Amino acid sequence: MSTQTRYVTTAHEGWPVEQFLVAELPDLPRETIRRMLRAGDIRIDRETAWLGRRLRSGERVVVPSADVEPEVAPIPILLEDDAVLVVDKPAGTPVIPDRMLKHPSLIERMREAAGEDESRYVVHRIDMEASGVVVLAKTADAHRELSRQFEKREVEKRYLAIVSGEPDLDEDVIELPIGHDPRNRMRMRTDRREGKLSCTRYRVVERFRDHALVEARPETGRTHQIRVHLAGIGHPLAVDKVYGSLDRIRLSDIKPGYRRKKREIESALIDRLTLHARELGFRHPVSGESVTVGVDVPDDFALTLKMLRKFRPPRTDEDA
Repeated sequence: MSTQTRYVTTAHEGWPVEQFLVAELPDLPRETIRRMLRAGDIRIDRETAWLGRRLRSGERVVVPSADVEPEVAPIPILLEDDAVLVVDKPAGTPVIPDRMLKHPSLIERMREAAGEDESRYVVHRIDMEASGVVVLAKTADAHRELSRQFEKREVEKRYLAIVSGEPDLDEDVIELPIGHDPRNRMRMRTDRREGKLSCTRYRVVERFRDHALVEARPETGRTHQIRVHLAGIGHPLAVDKVYGSLDRIRLSDIKPGYRRKKREIESALIDRLTLHARELGFRHPVSGESVTVGVDVPDDFALTLKMLRKFRPPRTDEDA
């Protein structure tokens, strides 16, 4: 395999490897770099690099050449028949093509896997940095019927979210209108004057100190709805650079008294949205039967929960 090498200078001392490669290889999209790091395709001298690894002057960073596609794990298929295809979308993969990204979207990968004679249609989307259940249609008729169900709010959607802070209520309904932020059209905001009606039901599944695991059930389908609504009640996703404050969670953020060993480079427990599409329920577009498909949280989400349970257990009366 052909590779390209970059050497770390004193000017880049202490930089995360991802940031260094974005600067050194401007033609390589950040998401491709992150995917390579997750897959273990990038090396620093003789060791495998990882997200968050900080560099030292004199080190050599070796990356597969831009014309060499790193091996990508297949998209897990949860359900498939002649009309529908339900998959477990990994975090970091957009549902539809994005001209700013060079790596393939979910729909492109599923069309490629199916071959030229098979069609695949996008019915709905979840955020690129979220993981979980996505349904695609395999025929135009199935696409029309499933799209109608989403539009008419006949689909049951359940998400799991790790949020910052501890909600006061165990469950509630958030009804905050959502509209575009006029200062940034890529961002949404609550807007009581011009926003569109939006509704999200939530319940607290598990509490930790300063965090909580929440199940969110959006009844409408606005862009970034869960993220905007949870931020709107003061509990944004624990990792959300747009509506929250953190771009990753490390063990040092959770474990009290954590002390880094000499020359230790701390990697992230999770470095993407702490949001997972857990379950989707709909009526089959051909048979009309009720279909519910779910998938467990991926490893990074599960590891973060494990560390929260271990080092941030719920408060007790003795803590008051």
